[in-house]
Amino acid sequence: MSLIQSIGPPPERHADRIIGEMMRKLAHDRAQLWDGVAKVFYSSGWSGGVRAQRRMAQRMADIPGVAGAHLSEGKRGRFTIILYDQTDWNPSTNSEIRVGDPIPEKP
Repeated sequence: MSLIQSIGPPPERHADRIIGEMMRKLAHDRAQLWDGVAKVFYSSGWSGGVRAQRRMAQRMADIPGVAGAHLSEGKRGRFTIILYDQTDWNPSTNSEIRVGDPIPEKP
């Protein structure tokens, strides 16, 4: 992860370029999110024990695009993992920004 430092407000053109790059990165990560979740889920088995459930939740939290994961532990295969992610929104089309879509002026 890189650190962006600025003494004052950045020039408008530079800020627009950086925001565009960030939006493309988020859209790319979001597009690959569910493939990563499925890969972790199916490679982990059915995670009967609490330790296995915790490991699965941690691996899901480490997937690019996942902002956080919350595990509600349960008995043998009866558990819930809630994943939090961030998506980009295009207000002019009222839809999610996907990979390959042009980045809107005001996302």
